[in-house]
Amino acid sequence: MKSRDAVKAVILAGGLGTRLQPYTFFIPKAMLPLGNKPLLEHIISWLTNRKSNRIDHVVICVSYLHRAIEDYFEDGRRFGVKIDYARADRPLATAGQLKTAEKFLSNETFVCLYGDSIYEFDIYRMIREHRKSKAFLSMALLRYRTNLRYGVIEVVGKSNRVSSWNEKPEITGLINIGCYVI
Repeated sequence: MKSRDAVKAVILAGGLGTRLQPYTFFIPKAMLPLGNKPLLEHIISWLTNRKSNRIDHVVICVSYLHRAIEDYFEDGRRFGVKIDYARADRPLATAGQLKTAEKFLSNETFVCLYGDSIYEFDIYRMIREHRKSKAFLSMALLRYRTNLRYGVIEVVGKSNRVSSWNEKPEITGLINIGCYVI
């Protein structure tokens, strides 16, 4: 029985994984192993294993080497979730992949996430906050800190006179971690 609060998840897993070649010549990026199971299995477990998450249906957007994903996950029963596949005949960007899942979505709240990331936060809290705020789209963000490898020079005026030199400064900011509630 489907819970009134249950939410679908759309996982974007159709990319070529070119930055990870040659590993992705024969294995889609989302199926690369992390420990003893594919990255995508970790994501599905995160979405479905906590009662509070209430994810009961996953749509995986596939394209490149889609059979590897479809043959491994099948209908999802083995993982305790219903899985459907939105297949594109060629790799698409984020919005294009999401468009292929449209037929599985009605006018309802759903989670959209990248199939090549690991997440560890309370997704259902994000869903509750999204609904409470009546937002069209909510984005998961992470505070990130890093040191630049170069010095930053500031100049003033038309003379371009150096006003400050900050050697390899630390910068902080919020970054997109590829998880949305729509």
